[in-house]
Amino acid sequence: MRQRAADVVIDYSGRVASMEAGVELLAIGGTAVWVGGVCPQERVKIDSEQLIRRLGTIKGLHNYNLEDFKEAVAFISRHWQDYPIAELVCDKFTLEEADEAFQYAIAHNPYRVGIRMNP
Repeated sequence: MRQRAADVVIDYSGRVASMEAGVELLAIGGTAVWVGGVCPQERVKIDSEQLIRRLGTIKGLHNYNLEDFKEAVAFISRHWQDYPIAELVCDKFTLEEADEAFQYAIAHNPYRVGIRMNP
């Protein structure tokens, strides 16, 4: 028996392993929303039996707009203490180190790399 289940899982990373893990976490009637994953990569492997038995849904979101971005920022502002959001962002780079931040993202594939505007 699964220990945790989520009504909604949103993946912004586009990493195959993250998308697969998110689908596995879905509760009955849950929805996985994939925002990332628009670059060519390996195929996502899904256990169709489990997705169907749990009445799961997968939705894709591409080219999000300003209103989507505002809602995402509002969500993070409201819930930054409720979820380990900060742990998903590697923010050890300053604006002057932007090139290094991009190289780090390519080499290490973290969830997100943040650039601090004020060191």
